[in-house]
Amino acid sequence: MKIGILGGGAIGLLFAAYLADNHDITIYTKRSEQAKKLNEAGLSLVSNNHKRHFKIKAEQLCNHPFDKDLVIVAVKQYHLKELLDKEKGLKNVHCNIVFIQNGMGHLSLLKDLINKNVYIGIVEHGALKLTDNSVEHTGIGQTKIAALKGSLDRGIVHSLETPHYFPFVLVEDWYSMVAEKLIINSAINPLTAIYKIPNGELIRNPHFMKNMKELYNEISSVIMIGDKCESWNRIVEVCERTAKNRSSMLKDIEEGRKTEIDAILGFIINEGASKNISLKLTPFLYDAIKGLEGQGRD
Repeated sequence: MKIGILGGGAIGLLFAAYLADNHDITIYTKRSEQAKKLNEAGLSLVSNNHKRHFKIKAEQLCNHPFDKDLVIVAVKQYHLKELLDKEKGLKNVHCNIVFIQNGMGHLSLLKDLINKNVYIGIVEHGALKLTDNSVEHTGIGQTKIAALKGSLDRGIVHSLETPHYFPFVLVEDWYSMVAEKLIINSAINPLTAIYKIPNGELIRNPHFMKNMKELYNEISSVIMIGDKCESWNRIVEVCERTAKNRSSMLKDIEEGRKTEIDAILGFIINEGASKNISLKLTPFLYDAIKGLEGQGRD
């Protein structure tokens, strides 16, 4: 299968590495320098202290036709609108496209696409970009995929899977899938970024645990979910399973990059306002992260 991956960050490189054995992969990068390095030196994957190398094709993003069987959009959510505006080739009725952004604020953009099949995905793997052409798989999880528009081609999705290392799960209810991930990201990422701790410290330290539970209670008053007890247990389980991982928001703060706080807590705040729900801790954490973002800029 011919697959295009838009975005040369940690997740884009991770997908390219695991799919390269069985598919024709092209990575589309923002910078020409990264595309050149991937073409010349290939892509390296580090997992369990073992290193594998893949020959890969790469091109700089520049309004391509994207004549692929599947396109995976792996850019940050705050880059998505600009990408859709510039890359007209993505808006193709015949193009099967999957978006793997955090949050829920971007869903309104996707519903307007003319593509017959629009999928959304939730990535639960841990990944760390080491260089422009190397990535470390820091935690094995799974990728959940649901159809936002059209029908889910199960044959395509199953062909992506590498059992045990890179599994895929088909989900019928896209709202529950993205809402659960939003709640997990909202409860974990901002606190780890502020306290500068790996995920596991949130449940090992009783004071951090108390903060996380208070934040969860606010979030779950805004986002419609089913069993709140099960939802909370899922957050604790993620902290346990990814105990040594540093959240993407923490890494963004440490490296002076823009975070996805608008897509995560910003969305919660807007939803709360639309439902006349008073929030206290959520706006505080939102402003704290925005302030930390500012410290990383010139």
